[in-house]
Amino acid sequence: MSWTPQLVGLCLCVGLTSGCIYSRHQTHTGRSATEQLLLTQSIERAVARLELPEVDGRDVAVETVSLAPDEARYIQAEVEARLRQAGGHVVSPAEAEIVVVILVSVSGTAARELFFGVPPIPLPNGATLGIPFLRVLKQRGYTRLRLMARDSTGAHVLETPPVMERGSFEIYAFLFLAVRRNTIYPGEGFDIAID
Repeated sequence: MSWTPQLVGLCLCVGLTSGCIYSRHQTHTGRSATEQLLLTQSIERAVARLELPEVDGRDVAVETVSLAPDEARYIQAEVEARLRQAGGHVVSPAEAEIVVVILVSVSGTAARELFFGVPPIPLPNGATLGIPFLRVLKQRGYTRLRLMARDSTGAHVLETPPVMERGSFEIYAFLFLAVRRNTIYPGEGFDIAID
């Protein structure tokens, strides 16, 4: 193969227009379906691992103290559902024999992305065009919580150690071939796709 000036020029153009982008995203406001699934999966897994007080046939109330207020109601509903399954009667705190307090220290998403290739260029119609040589996207949903319980006199009944769970979604792409791994989309735990 001979290196003609045109081939050298083409290689230089590709080399000069390619770039490397690494971005790390924390949480986002308006959540996408993937973010919602990551969060709900991590919440459901964490709640399933919580040790519950003995509530069979007893009146129980649930309170939530959370650093993630947007997710607190969902977490509380999940815990209430588990208490009902264990035979408890969920009532208001004033009527309860046992009050369960859920402490939510984390419930959110995080994402990291590595991109190497021709960066996306805005087109006149509002779309963008880029050529990914290599792309890695990792999204996670994390939930960390623990539970405390007291009886109607305020006496301590139970305190659990913290539990932490996650959901994951990953894409590994080379040129136009993508491999996806995830725990959130049914039937799509691992697949290969042409993007």
